Amino acid sequence: MMEQSFSQGCQSNEGAFKCTCCGQYFADDFELREINEEGSTNQVLCDYCVATMENTGELTRCECCGNLFAPSRLKVNSENGLQEICPMCGEVWCE
Repeated sequence: MMEQSFSQGCQSNEGAFKCTCCGQYFADDFELREINEEGSTNQVLCDYCVATMENTGELTRCECCGNLFAPSRLKVNSENGLQEICPMCGEVWCE
């Protein structure tokens, strides 16, 4: 579990949404992002955890559609054999 040094989450879990990475509760779901929506490992992450996971390479963001996903979900490009196709939009994820 990641340590957080901010207090934007709420203290009570009643009627709140929880980040699946750090366990922090948030009053509104707009403060959270659903990751790997089409996979079996759905995660609901706060902005802090998303930024940390992007910086460590656990998540990547497609430059075409802006969606976040695990790099392992990239599909193989039939033109060059590289694993570089976004699983969400089907485009090369990074030019």
